[in-house]
Amino acid sequence: MYIHQMTCISPQQSQDDSFIQGKILSANEGKFLAVEPNYMELIPLGLLRRMGKVVKLGIGAGLPLLKDHPNLDGIILGTANGGLGDCFKFLNQIIQYEEGTLTPTSFVQSTANAVAGNLALMGKRTGYNSTHVSGGLSFESALAGAQMLLEEHTDNTYLVGAADEFDESNFNINRLLGLYNNGVIAGEGSAMFILNNQSKNAIAKILDVDQITYPSREDIHQKLNYLLSKNNLKKEDIDALVLGYTSPSASDEWYDDMATQFSETSVYQFKNLVGEYPTSSAFACWMSAQLLETGQLPADCLKKGVPRKANRILIYNHYRGDQHGFILIERV
Repeated sequence: MYIHQMTCISPQQSQDDSFIQGKILSANEGKFLAVEPNYMELIPLGLLRRMGKVVKLGIGAGLPLLKDHPNLDGIILGTANGGLGDCFKFLNQIIQYEEGTLTPTSFVQSTANAVAGNLALMGKRTGYNSTHVSGGLSFESALAGAQMLLEEHTDNTYLVGAADEFDESNFNINRLLGLYNNGVIAGEGSAMFILNNQSKNAIAKILDVDQITYPSREDIHQKLNYLLSKNNLKKEDIDALVLGYTSPSASDEWYDDMATQFSETSVYQFKNLVGEYPTSSAFACWMSAQLLETGQLPADCLKKGVPRKANRILIYNHYRGDQHGFILIERV
């Protein structure tokens, strides 16, 4: 699959060249909140005031791509929580109004497919439309879905991406569960990609995607070796690793172990810039494509080694130590 255009709304200034030029924003009170665009330039006010945050994030990243590609064959998105903020609003209304007459807006906007549905309605697209809700592997599942579709429909083009929002209620729940211990920072964001099988004028090529749940350390090694051999690659063929380091916590031992598998490879990180959220690997994919296209990333991204020209990148991320995803991406 080839990436032909991409957009990203993140806690960094990823909507222009500021991030690539090294202008890094810091977390605020332990949270990485998205730097959002002026939605009024994209979304009619009548619709905008009814939209939850994740829908706005998805529309803000996806609608410009829909406008540039009027002949898309489908929309394939991933989200772990959908419009969780609107879901909490609706549940609170049930209590507030004693299960009486409720406004439907929060319920409609809280469903996981609200982003893909709104993109289809606003872009007037009646083709294939799917949302993968697979927790920390939602984006990887969306890529796998696109990969299978492009194997069957070789001339098609798809909008593929992911979006998840920060919500205060969910943040408090996850904090009580220990997700944000040891300095782990909560985040949010949306990244969208135009994918097809045509190499001409492409930004980068997604070679493969794979995933595994509840693995042992040996399971991860076997999955890595399988992924590389499947694509006729050796470990020395990987020029850069992009790993989901969060903080000095036990969960980062997975990344330390992966880094030891590639002794001469530069290691980059991304959650120190956007925080922890289930579909943060979509930002990692956008960041990796930027590295392949421009040859540079901010110094804050480099975890180990020295910057060098990257022709092939392996993205490895896990969520809560349970769900582990791999994405292979290379220069065109």
